[in-house]
Amino acid sequence: MSNQPQSRTAPTSLLNLVRFSTPAPWGDADEIAVRVRECLAAGADPSESTGDGVTPLHWAAAKGFDRAIEEMVRCGGNVNARSDLGASGLTYSGFEGGPLQTAVNHGRMSTALTLLGLGADPNLPSLAGDNPLVRAAAVGSGPLCQLLVDQGADPNFAIHCEPGGIYREGETALHTAVHNIQTEAVATLLRCGADPKKADASAISPLNLVLQPSLIRYRGLKQLSKEDLDQIRTALVG
Repeated sequence: MSNQPQSRTAPTSLLNLVRFSTPAPWGDADEIAVRVRECLAAGADPSESTGDGVTPLHWAAAKGFDRAIEEMVRCGGNVNARSDLGASGLTYSGFEGGPLQTAVNHGRMSTALTLLGLGADPNLPSLAGDNPLVRAAAVGSGPLCQLLVDQGADPNFAIHCEPGGIYREGETALHTAVHNIQTEAVATLLRCGADPKKADASAISPLNLVLQPSLIRYRGLKQLSKEDLDQIRTALVG
């Protein structure tokens, strides 16, 4: 089966149209919006999903198709549709939770703003137990953390998850930022009211993590450096 829709005016699948389109800024997002509008006019379902609950809105959020998102929501697409991914907590695909969380996972600032303006819930948890703010902390985006808190995200939201996964019960976005050595996210979250003394279910707080670095479950892609740890410790301890 071809990765491309078989018809410009009536693709067999809205999901495939968005999924197999080149993401912004390399692809033509305005052209995709036109094709999505045509697809919807031909009767396509904006809530169509794969077996894991990923919808066209999730794919549009990942690819930065803001106008296409507006078209789909206008035609009944659920801006808070939650995928079925992440229940085990063992792996992470980037499509857990709702479209807003997907936008955050892919670093899509303007798309996150579009989704919030359309009613996306900044506190919507995924089946992994996290939420958009936790993921903004994980990817290290201070601007995304700030945007989400400004739009109502709880800076001290506690993760609820199964044991043995990438998170621990009761961790917060600040825990996640420290575990991932994200200095910008740590500083932003503290300014936004995150509590460095808020402990998880194992009585470990973000402050404990920097005072006992052996507790940090480092899972980032960049090199772990003493300078970053010192910067985070200074931010938390003062």
